[in-house]
Amino acid sequence: MRVTRSLTIEVPRLLAIYARVMRVAGLGLAALILLTDHRWAAHPIACLVLLGAVFLVRAAPVRLSKYSYLTQTGIPALAGALTVGPRSAGLETGSDFCGGMTRPPMRIA
Repeated sequence: MRVTRSLTIEVPRLLAIYARVMRVAGLGLAALILLTDHRWAAHPIACLVLLGAVFLVRAAPVRLSKYSYLTQTGIPALAGALTVGPRSAGLETGSDFCGGMTRPPMRIA
């Protein structure tokens, strides 16, 4: 006689693991880019201004509905790409996707 088992996945645990893997992978990729491409260092003040702008728009999102919001991260990314170039702007935009440090981690009940 054959015994079948059902596969159960705990969604909150899976989402927590997924978020942790994405954060570590994103930070690792950003570190790899920073170590291999040094052209962003030619504009240190612009990089700091863009980083501050990304954190400001990330800290004050526009609420669209009960479960969605708009962070407007594209505004400093576009402004940075047009003024200092895509590599410097990519560093700041990448820091937003990698870290997400301005918002606490979401807890799913």
